[in-house]
Amino acid sequence: MLKVLRSSNILWAIVFVIILIICILWIYMPWKDSFAAAEILVDGELYMTLDDISGAEKEITVTTSYGTNVVVYGNNEVYVRSSDCKNQTCVNFGKISKPGQSVICAPHRLTVRICGAKTSDTDI
Repeated sequence: MLKVLRSSNILWAIVFVIILIICILWIYMPWKDSFAAAEILVDGELYMTLDDISGAEKEITVTTSYGTNVVVYGNNEVYVRSSDCKNQTCVNFGKISKPGQSVICAPHRLTVRICGAKTSDTDI
């Protein structure tokens, strides 16, 4: 009886370790975010879609009637480099890189958010 109990515990430990390894690999997959996209919205309306933020760093100047922001994207990250608003909260927020994260510049009514995947014209 004791021998069966030990082999059963070893089997459960192996299953647990395998599940743990799979979870860790899923969380830290390097290719998971390589097709991330970002959206820039002004006053709640889509201003521009950045289809692939995985390449080299590029910058976009967003100038509207509310003000000007410089948005930088690349290396799977997006951030606001500069803004002519008074509080500079969007600049101080830092870089975002995960789907669902966003940077907001309230005075300029600007939102930059990371989408889950590259946008496409056709559904597969």
